[in-house]
Amino acid sequence: MTISTQQIHTVLRTYNKQLKLSGFNHRKGITPPQSKRDKVTISNEGMKQHVFKQAPNSLVEMLRDTGMISKVPQEGKQKG
Repeated sequence: MTISTQQIHTVLRTYNKQLKLSGFNHRKGITPPQSKRDKVTISNEGMKQHVFKQAPNSLVEMLRDTGMISKVPQEGKQKG
């Protein structure tokens, strides 16, 4: 993939305009509008899958933090 000098120039020009505008707004005491946050909804089945994937990792971390286990062997790696 190649990037032309025109594309780089366009990005730099846009960045420069944004910097100038933010400086102008800062001097005038204008704050930029807050970006809207996307609302994400997860189905019950998706939430279950997420919990089942994360539970073993969380359990191992808690056991390691409490000192009940010192080191968990990583999958695919064996001493030898």
